[in-house]
Amino acid sequence: MKAPLKASIIFMGCFLFVPALYGQYGQVKMQGWCARKVANDMESTRKERPAVFATISNYLFEWSKSRQACVIVIQYRTEKDGRPMIQILATNAITMQPMEGYKNVFLVPKGGAKQIEDATNLLFEKYSH
Repeated sequence: MKAPLKASIIFMGCFLFVPALYGQYGQVKMQGWCARKVANDMESTRKERPAVFATISNYLFEWSKSRQACVIVIQYRTEKDGRPMIQILATNAITMQPMEGYKNVFLVPKGGAKQIEDATNLLFEKYSH
């Protein structure tokens, strides 16, 4: 193969490959930013609103490329009619508002591990892509 042909093949390969790498880098960069944002939010909540922080049972987060938002799926411990419950909702980490108002907020009995897992997975799948 002649040198100009090799150079053009290498150039075309780079031309096609670099945007894919850059896109992947952008996703990783935003995921890192999201992780720092959530960590800072949780630390602020722990210090400034310890009563609220004490109700957080579990949380997951991820940068949503399609929604251009850092999404947190949070499980809060609460009560309803004297029974322990878990409230599960997806929240935008920037606005701290539920992702679709209160349309997809789940309230399940604390002992319902399968229901808690299903609701958490549903919200995480819906909002994190």
